[in-house]
Amino acid sequence: MFVPVWVLIGVGLIAALFALWAVRAAGGRNPLPFPDTGSRIFAASSDEAKSAIVELLARHGLRERFQFDSSGIRRSIL
Repeated sequence: MFVPVWVLIGVGLIAALFALWAVRAAGGRNPLPFPDTGSRIFAASSDEAKSAIVELLARHGLRERFQFDSSGIRRSIL
């Protein structure tokens, strides 16, 4: 049976993306916006305050996912 090369490449690409998503989801860092397990956003006025908040929450199982810093405000999304 003849299978075009582009079909094999497409199936391989989909399988690789699914495997990457599965590894990330199993590690607790789902790269997709669903399922939404909720997020926590904290802001602090200094780097020291933000570091203290992030460190405290890391002890309780929340890891920092993103940082959105602007002038005078340090934000972390956990």
